[in-house]
Amino acid sequence: MSGSKAMKQTMFDEFQIKGYWWLPETENKVAGILFYKHDNIKLELIGTLSQKKFGEIIDETKEVDIILGYSDKGEEFTLMNCFNSGFSFSIPGLMTETYTIQSFLVGGHFNSLDEISFHSMAIYPTYFSKWTSKSPFKQEYSLNDGKVKSINFTEPKMFSEYIEPINAKIEETYITNFSGDFNEKINWVYKGGFKIIPDEWQSFEWFRKTMFKVRNLYTLFIGYPTYFENLIFYGDEELIGSETYRKKYSYFLQQKDVKIKNKFNWHDAMINYGDIHHNLKGIFSAWFEKQEILKTVTDLYFSDFYRDMYIETKFLNSVQTLEIYHRRLFDGKIFDDAEYQEYSSKVIEYIQGKLPSEFCKKIEGMLRHGNEYSLNKRLRELINLLNPETKSYLFGNSDNRAKFIQQLVDTRNYLTHYDVSDKKNILKGSEIFYAIQRLKALATILLFKEIGIDEKLILTKIQDSKQYSYSITEAKKLLN
Repeated sequence: MSGSKAMKQTMFDEFQIKGYWWLPETENKVAGILFYKHDNIKLELIGTLSQKKFGEIIDETKEVDIILGYSDKGEEFTLMNCFNSGFSFSIPGLMTETYTIQSFLVGGHFNSLDEISFHSMAIYPTYFSKWTSKSPFKQEYSLNDGKVKSINFTEPKMFSEYIEPINAKIEETYITNFSGDFNEKINWVYKGGFKIIPDEWQSFEWFRKTMFKVRNLYTLFIGYPTYFENLIFYGDEELIGSETYRKKYSYFLQQKDVKIKNKFNWHDAMINYGDIHHNLKGIFSAWFEKQEILKTVTDLYFSDFYRDMYIETKFLNSVQTLEIYHRRLFDGKIFDDAEYQEYSSKVIEYIQGKLPSEFCKKIEGMLRHGNEYSLNKRLRELINLLNPETKSYLFGNSDNRAKFIQQLVDTRNYLTHYDVSDKKNILKGSEIFYAIQRLKALATILLFKEIGIDEKLILTKIQDSKQYSYSITEAKKLLN
């Protein structure tokens, strides 16, 4: 789409913006076109922002925080984290320059990243209206011929919760878009999302971090990758006619490897809004409260949603997610630290001078981590946190569980060191895939429990889910 207003676009549209572009606090304005795709943002200039003359050397690795712009449609742009990806000279002396852009704001100019702050923001992720399962449109039919007589829109009742760990309110919001010719066709689009309203204005970076934390929790609810359709920031109040509104800024960023489900219904979500609406405040509060301790765990967990990886890498990530989770939440020490240090010192003192130095260094390295639980013990403890019904559904009886844990340990060690000695339970081929599904289900249950969702509800949802019900059944056939 060429020559469109960016404020009217979503992050799944493709568009081009013609305009003039310059660096903050400079007068050198250069004509060029901003090209937007969800996975690639590029600025192509007829000229150069560097103010170099023809024939002079340009630093082609130059990175600038901000480039400002003004489009032919009258919109203001702030391009952020801009990397000079190429330039060229041509006769008679024409220079061109290209920048790769990480993200940009539409609606205003900001001279530095540090000065950008906002009152609030709205996040519109994929599948939101299906997740809440609210129906704002109602049709009225004629009983005589079954024709539609009218379509009515009723604003749904929306949630609003104050989340103390971030000193902000998270509430439901929506936007609508109406188009058509009123003669033959109309198109009325309703899109719901989250609005974040902190107690006081916050920096752009605060909002960026918070929106990804909200997106991660929402992805946990959905059980599939989710993406941003629209991101809107709100600034100072403005008087338009007799009404007061906050100035709006649209935010666009790169989203790689987007995989949107064409058909998604409310029952495709792992946990629906209706399942948790009565405790939404507690769930959001627990999620933000535990971000610091769970960050590494959730980073690994969600990487599986958004990155294409070899199946062996997925397996190692799944095991490591649970291993780190255990380490973050439990002591995981065999002896008291002081007691273990005393024992270790005695061993080192005994072998020094009696055995080769290389062997002594090897023993010292082993002793540094020798007080930690083994992977086998960590996995057993995590599985034993589950209710008997959950353990039985995921892994079978106690013998099945012991066998599976040993399979995980042997396979992890093999994929780490590629040593097959004394490892008789290495998983191969499809066995690895179904082992990953089991581990992912276990991690999902543990994360849901961390934020206060009842395990019985989680188990029911997993048993009914498209992504787990079949794979867990197959895992029992193949691995037990």
